[in-house]
This record gives sequence, structure tokens and C-alpha cells, in this order.
Amino acid sequence: MATVHALESINIMDGLTEQWKNGEFCDAKLNIEGNILLAHKCVLSAASEFFRSMFLGDYKESKKDEVEVKGVTHSAMQSILVAIYTKKLKLTNKTVADLLSAADFLQIAEITEKCEQHMIAKLTNVTCLQFLKLFDKYSLEKGQKAAHDFIVKNFKTVSINKDFLNVSKEAIYSYLTDENLQVDQEMDVFYAVKAWLEYDETRLVFAAEIMGQISLALIPPDVLSGEVRKVPFVRDNEMCMDLVFEALNYHGNVHSQPLYIGTVNKPRGKPSLLIIEEGTSAHSAVGQPLYTVSNDSTNLWHVPVQDLSKRPITSQLSIPFAYRTVSLVTYRNFMFLFGVDSRSFTPVSMRYDGNTNTWINLAPIPREAVIGCAVSRIGNTIIVAGGLAVHKNSELANRYRYMNLTLDVHKYDIQRDSWSKCAEYPFKFAYAGACEFKGLMYVAGGEFFNVPQRVVYLGRNMGITSSVYAYDMKGDIWLRKPDLPEDCGSPCLAVVDEKLYAFGGTGHIFTVLSEGGGSWDIVQDVMPLSRSHCLSVVHEHDEKTVFILDGDFNSSIVFELCDGEINARADSLPIGDGIDISSFAILTLKQ
Repeated sequence: MATVHALESINIMDGLTEQWKNGEFCDAKLNIEGNILLAHKCVLSAASEFFRSMFLGDYKESKKDEVEVKGVTHSAMQSILVAIYTKKLKLTNKTVADLLSAADFLQIAEITEKCEQHMIAKLTNVTCLQFLKLFDKYSLEKGQKAAHDFIVKNFKTVSINKDFLNVSKEAIYSYLTDENLQVDQEMDVFYAVKAWLEYDETRLVFAAEIMGQISLALIPPDVLSGEVRKVPFVRDNEMCMDLVFEALNYHGNVHSQPLYIGTVNKPRGKPSLLIIEEGTSAHSAVGQPLYTVSNDSTNLWHVPVQDLSKRPITSQLSIPFAYRTVSLVTYRNFMFLFGVDSRSFTPVSMRYDGNTNTWINLAPIPREAVIGCAVSRIGNTIIVAGGLAVHKNSELANRYRYMNLTLDVHKYDIQRDSWSKCAEYPFKFAYAGACEFKGLMYVAGGEFFNVPQRVVYLGRNMGITSSVYAYDMKGDIWLRKPDLPEDCGSPCLAVVDEKLYAFGGTGHIFTVLSEGGGSWDIVQDVMPLSRSHCLSVVHEHDEKTVFILDGDFNSSIVFELCDGEINARADSLPIGDGIDISSFAILTLKQ
């Protein structure tokens, strides 16, 4: 019986390469720009569809030893022959265009791919627009995306390049509408648009359309009314002036800003996880904050080990007062914060603008009990229910909880910056879960007194409840709803995919309100949280993902419940040891 043996010492390509170098058995003479280059027809046909068709097809070149090739330069063909025979392709920024053209003409896909990879790796403020022309010309999708992403990430420095003046209107529009566009200030965008429009007067017909993609409300009002409106193509264009006046009106109605929907106040940046610790500062994981991994079906709450060094937590803002615990609610890209100044022991109401990284004071909430409140927003109204006050004696405040619990409920009119009293909660409470669901404010669980005392050492003698109530703002009434499956202090409530979930808290529960709203269904008996207190926030950009933060002192685990299904994922956030988390939110912040 015959056997088959591998012959490892015979290397056909090495032999052909050696013959090519010595000009031996070369049956193809390529006339390139009047210069002759020698090669083997079999090698050329194997590497290039162009040559394969030429030598095997019914063409006159197939019968000739010398053929003229007009689609490539002599230098490019020399480099391509070297690459074919030696498998080594030398590329520089100066030669890549010539080689890409030749590879496209000769239909050598691998060299085309290598040219694309080289240009992607060499993208700079100077080269990106030059390379983008090549990506577009040869329909190189990976390169097109890489160049686009580079431009929006480095928009200011790229836009001052003279090549920027020659980009198409469609390209300009795509940059301005990209949510990843990064600039230090919105005037950088205006200057780029101004230069592009004024470079060719025929483009001025697009002025209003392009100006409409600038977040003019992010430009200071004095600059809008001074520099911007005096630019000729703005001043002489009624639609452009309307946009400027719209932005000025936005600035003039400070408390109505969160209610405004339009392009003039479109945020610049990426959704960022904003973590507020006890003290006077907050941290943010800028950019997409959470790393998601495939869920392990055998372990519902999967905690992967990941290298987070590439996603550092960076200090984002300083909260302008010292506080113990804060309650917050977000609306579009604004954060409303309610707490107690730990120095003066007075209630504080403030609003943070994620677009401009600025704070403003709001009308003070008419109560002292603002710790552990249930806070939620219904439309343009924020409702604050229950809570407790801290002892005004600093020594006692450090040793005791001053349990001045309240059943008061107040609502804040965002547009009018005013407070009014609502129907009282059925009992005094603090640390309950709250959120808006189908037009009602649901409040679930929480803590209450189980003895008639006002000062409780280290928080003892507090009871927990499973009760659930919903506030009907139109009727100004609290409606009794089905109790949670068990008593629970500090639970989280969140609506995901039109379902109301309750999770965490002292009971570590994980439940969902049934379709008919008549009961709570257990999703999972226990959540693997290290503390009885956890926090949650729903990502407003998709409204289908809720992030749950376990507020451990030494580490924080983030859980993700997505699309109303049990797709829990986790990731440690390196916020530092010894940090006690007060609250957290998701806002669009500059990177």
C-alpha cells in the first residue's frame, strides 16, 4: 500500500522569487511608462485578477511576451512585484495613494487592504482629510468610518486644516449631527461652519440648514448677540437670525431650559455615569461608562474581571455645598439635586446643567426634612415625599440621627421655579424607593418609627415596611397599591420596557409588578449585593436599560437589566476605597 510523504524542503515560491530576481524564465514583460519590468505570468495571474483575465482570456496580450499596462505607474508596479514575490509591502504616506490606485486597478485585494490599514494607522490632523478622499474614492468602508470618527473626535484641530474647506456639504452635516462630536466650546463649531460657508459663496444657500445643526444655546448670550449675529450670512438670513433669537430666548428663560426640545441646545459629549459621593464632589466615567459582557446562563449575576485602566474615573464637577446625603432626579441633560448643607444644616435645592457644567440655585424646598426623600418627576413637575432632618447640633448630628420624620409631600414646578404642598403621605417615612410609572409616582417600602422616640441612637428602633402607594397628581391623592412581597428598606424602583421593577434594599428583593398591576412577581429571590442599600438609574437615551449601583465602601458593582429581560451584567467601577456613594445619574458630558 502506497504512503504519502510531506516534502518540506521544496518551496516553489522561494524558487520563483530567486528566478525573478535573476531574470530567469520570466515570460512576462510589462511595459510600464516605457520601462520594462520582468515577471512570471503564472505568478501575476495567481496574485491579480487583472493579469489572470489578461493572460487567460481571449485578448491579444495573452499571446504576447511584452504587454503595455497603462493603469499604474512604474514605481507602484515595482513595489507591487516586490510585494507579490517577497510578501513584503513597503508603504509610506507619500506612496500609499499610488499603490492603492495600482492595487485597485490590478484587482489585488490584499494590497488594497494593507493600504487601507496603513492609512487608518497614520490618521492625523493633517492626513485624515487627505486619506478620507482615498477612502471615499475606493469605497473603503473601514477607512471611511475611521476617518469620520477621527474628525469628530478632533474636530477643532481638523477643521482649521485648509483641506476642510473642500469637504462636501454632506460631510459637514454628518460631522455636526454626530453625537460623538467633541469640541471645547461650541464657538469652535461655529468658526468651522463660518469658514466653510464663506469659502465658496454658492454654499451660502445652505447657511440656515447647517447653522441649525450648531448647538447655539451652548454659546454665551453675549457672544451670540455680539459676534455671531453680526456675521453677514447670519445677519442677512432671516432663518439664521431666527435660530440666534431662539438660542437667546433659551438663555433668557433659565428655568424653562430643561423643558426645551430643539437642536439649539443639543448636548455635546457622551452618556456618562456620574457618581456622587458623600462630601462636595462627584466623579464621572466619561464616555460609555459600562462594559457589558455576555451573560453566563449558569450564573445570572455575572461579575467579570476586567482591566478598567482604559476607562478611568475622572473628576467632573464640584458640588457647591457640603452635604450628607442627596436626592436627585434628572430631566434631559439637567440634574436636580436636593440635600442638606452639612455646615449650616439648611435645605439646599440646586440644578446642574450637563451642557455647560454649571450650577444654579433653585427656590428652597419649604421643609427641613430632605434626607432620604422619595423623589420622582412627572412631566414638568418634581415630587418630593417623606424624608428626615439631621440634628442641627453638629456634635449630636455625628452621634445620632435626628429622626424628625415627615409625611409632607411637596411638588416643584420646573418652569416656574416654585414649590407647593401636596396631599400628605399616609405615614411618616424615609428611604423608600420611588419612580414614575404610567403617570403616577410610585413609592415602595422604606423606614418608619416603630417606637415613639425622636432621637434614635445609630438609627435603631426603625421599622421597615412593604407598603406601596402611588400619587395621582391630577387628583392630588395617594392610592394604595399591592404591597411588596416582603418588608424592604431602601429599595430601588425603575421602569424598564414599560415594566415596573423593585429590587435591592434590606430584603435584596428583585420583583416586577404584574401586567394587571394586582401583584408583584418574584424575578429572583436574592440579588448579590454587598450592602442593603443600592441605587439605580434608567438610561434615558434608550429607556430600556437600568443600571443598579451597589454602594459598597470599597467597591461598587454595576448591574444591568436590559430590555425587560434578566440580562444582568456587572463591572467594578474603580472609584477608590472608602468612598460612600450618595447618588448617581447618567448625563451627557464633554469628554
